[in-house]
Amino acid sequence: MSDAARSEGDRYDVVVVGAGAAGLSAALVLGRGRRRTLVLDGGPPRNAPSHASHGFLTRDGTPPLELLRIARDELGAYDSVEVRAALATDARATEDGFEVVLDGGTTVATRQVLLASGVTDVLPDVPGLAEFRGPGVYQCPHCSGWELRDRRLGLYGSWRSMFARAALLRGWSADLTAFIDDPSEEAAAELDRLRSLGVSVRTEVVTRVERGASGARVRVVLDGDAVDLDGLFVSPVQEDRAGLATALGCIPLEGAGGFTAYPRTLSSGETTTSGVYAAGDLLGGQQAVAVAVGSGARAAQFMLHALAMADAERAVRG
Repeated sequence: MSDAARSEGDRYDVVVVGAGAAGLSAALVLGRGRRRTLVLDGGPPRNAPSHASHGFLTRDGTPPLELLRIARDELGAYDSVEVRAALATDARATEDGFEVVLDGGTTVATRQVLLASGVTDVLPDVPGLAEFRGPGVYQCPHCSGWELRDRRLGLYGSWRSMFARAALLRGWSADLTAFIDDPSEEAAAELDRLRSLGVSVRTEVVTRVERGASGARVRVVLDGDAVDLDGLFVSPVQEDRAGLATALGCIPLEGAGGFTAYPRTLSSGETTTSGVYAAGDLLGGQQAVAVAVGSGARAAQFMLHALAMADAERAVRG
């Protein structure tokens, strides 16, 4: 056992890995619960390129980094909460909790861990996609659809998920073009269903994405042709940003397809490793600031209950 774990006083009650909406929401609840909490800030959130966060009551349209600044300021009222600029590079279970290794080699001991570091989006290997993310390439129609309503919109990706994605996006615009990256004979019926929705279907190879012409935000360049758009929606594969779920032995969620980030959790947010919880984008499913805030608060409440019960049982045993 490391020096950090030698005594109860040296340990945190909770180490929150990640200082995004989920992590800071959890820290607020934990701070109000008077639990010694360390929040590890590993850098800008996934939505940092976005000009505004949407769908969060009372904060609709607030820039993501401003939203986090407000949250940090609110945490200042709780002296049990510490926010530290540090990356968690590893974690392991101990006899009486967990140890989290930080960049630089420092190790901190804790009774519980909340994984709220979020995910990394792995974009398709198409030149220009990453460059125009934010000003022309988008992921979430719930976040950007209103601003792009009734404009020329595109979707890029697999035919297997394209119909459902187009069905949702057409609520914001009827001018849709689907760029299929895996056309095949098997896809023919699904592509016909897309066309029946009025979606233009392109099966040529997408060679790059560049700045659009005549006011268009982006141009999708195909073999021998190009399409100007006001927005292109992609659905990237996601990976665990910190990679700690695997290190802590959390069993991954089954049936996640190409999404490799998500640990299996109970409704409380607790993973299959007792004492390790997850919140925010790491849960998969619907990913939005409001959802992340709620999941962080919910996990923190269950964590407080588990800590209280453990303390009470120890007190009874004497």
